Amino acid sequence: MTEQPEPQVIPADEAKAILHAAITDELGAGWDDADSNWVIVTNTAYMARLNKGRVNVDFHVNYFDGEVTIETGEIDHGQETGRIFAWMMLGLFVALVLMVAQALGLL
Repeated sequence: MTEQPEPQVIPADEAKAILHAAITDELGAGWDDADSNWVIVTNTAYMARLNKGRVNVDFHVNYFDGEVTIETGEIDHGQETGRIFAWMMLGLFVALVLMVAQALGLL
């Protein structure tokens, strides 16, 4: 029985470069500009999730061969719930500020 060689994991720096190149190829050269509206939700050496509106784009770099898998989909339930919660908190905060202002006679 012949011994199989130990698979070599791609170094993190190399994986980061591969990931950045794949993102640039998929989303265009200006994806990281402020006016492009892409938000980096998660970013590690081997994977990234970017969001724009209701669209998620996931990039995964294979640890051994450097091949990049790209998955595009809608936002998930957790993101939707988080957005609803954030809007509710904003509304609550505005209502609280208005009540305090009225109590102080500023309105």
